[in-house]
Amino acid sequence: MTDKRMARVRGRQGSLGSFVAPFKLGVLSCTLIALGPSALGSLRVKQEPVPQEQDSTQEQTAPPTPKPFELLPPGKRRAIQGMGSVVGLSKVTFPSQPGVQQDLECSYAFPDRARWRMTPSSDEAEGKQQGRNGMRSRPQGRTARHQMFRFGNGGWTILPGNDTSEQHEGEALRIHMLRFELRRLALIWPGELTWTSEENSQRVVLEGLGKLEVQLDPATQRPILMRSIDPDGSVREEFKNIQWNAPDEERKRFEPASWDLHFQGTHVWTETFLRFTWGGRLTEAFFQPNDRFQGGRMKASGSSDAERLEIPEVAVWREDLNPEAKTDWDQAIQQARQAMERWRPILEEGGFMLDEYPVFRLSKDGDPLRLELRLKDLPDYPPEGWFAQGGLDGLRRMGVGLDLASKNSVISLRGRTPSGHISMDPYLAVQLLENGVGITQLVMPIALAR
Repeated sequence: MTDKRMARVRGRQGSLGSFVAPFKLGVLSCTLIALGPSALGSLRVKQEPVPQEQDSTQEQTAPPTPKPFELLPPGKRRAIQGMGSVVGLSKVTFPSQPGVQQDLECSYAFPDRARWRMTPSSDEAEGKQQGRNGMRSRPQGRTARHQMFRFGNGGWTILPGNDTSEQHEGEALRIHMLRFELRRLALIWPGELTWTSEENSQRVVLEGLGKLEVQLDPATQRPILMRSIDPDGSVREEFKNIQWNAPDEERKRFEPASWDLHFQGTHVWTETFLRFTWGGRLTEAFFQPNDRFQGGRMKASGSSDAERLEIPEVAVWREDLNPEAKTDWDQAIQQARQAMERWRPILEEGGFMLDEYPVFRLSKDGDPLRLELRLKDLPDYPPEGWFAQGGLDGLRRMGVGLDLASKNSVISLRGRTPSGHISMDPYLAVQLLENGVGITQLVMPIALAR
């Protein structure tokens, strides 16, 4: 690579690229308004001070020091209305930009685990953009995602363009939790809440969060409007014009078909549901940001339980393995070491860092087929011979040595594919030690079945 080209590549490292720009004042701003408690963090409950008479004879004492927030683990999972979990996939359109759509996936494991993820739809999510000189630029679908998590009493948000989560406390956490409760109610109404009912309306107080209110259709007695209300009595979010799909051969219960989301009186988006998956398997890791998760539970055998993860966007270089290496792991490891030694000085000269975990694409029997090297950080324009590979969801097992490189391990991990998803070709990420192999990760990429 020429010095001039290297300088251009280095100068562009770290930028978000051209994809996010058109959305900053449009779709993503709507997303931040409607979904992001960090964007709403400046909004506070309006509480007027109450004047109180002070007895001059009484000794004045300093107000008590607020107790610091303590992150507590979630409670035991518990089914509600016979279901332990639900995943809803919907299509979102914005009144301000009717030609633009986003996908919203909301997942709940009852009673206190939840995760939302919003990403651009169709070609925007695939990040099909060509960089200069025909090089594929950094894929933008994953960088444009907006994610929210609830795990016990903890709440986090990952804003578009970031990989680091923000933990919420105080008022921002209250808003975060109230938002999750409103949507959970809409998915499993009437749930297990104790309602105060009047003619064609219901309300319930959520201690420390606010209230939920429901207006019912007089004819069907099903909700046509649901809203969340702050402690000061102001309306925060509303689902209006709620339409329902009745049970049929495929649908065992009433499910929302569509609604309009309003935020503090403003119509933010219209949401149309595509599919619900009830009772699927959702791991503890799925409900925690990657940078907060403490790792899988290790078994005595040295391999971990399967856990859900997000496979990050990466810059990749690929090479087919030699015929001998496809049947001999020692040969495959040797080929990886040689490729890494060959690339390391070239990449360092260009300002890039090589990930020290080579990846082997596997056959259905767990044999190595192809070698992949990856960069630690994803530049806007990868070096010559490398290409950008968009992020995916996946399942992972961790182990030590090459025990996971087997047909049984591949079959077992594929069998953990969640309902409504499809699995893709697995791979093994390997830690190379001076005299062997250390920690390994068997990964099965998965995607929503369309």
